[in-house]
Amino acid sequence: MCLEAFTTFFSELTDTRQSAKITYPLEDILFVILCGVSLEQSAGARSVITLMVILIGLTAWVFK
Repeated sequence: MCLEAFTTFFSELTDTRQSAKITYPLEDILFVILCGVSLEQSAGARSVITLMVILIGLTAWVFK
């Protein structure tokens, strides 16, 4: 999936967060979550802890 297509698709969502507290765009957060869930499923991990470790690693990689 092309990142631009992903961003375009999800940019139609309404971001209800308080603007003063926003650090990352909603599309970036959704992308990291989607990647983490995909990796978790392909790796066969079934625990929430494993998913959180994957998401933390992805966040460090995407936002560096």
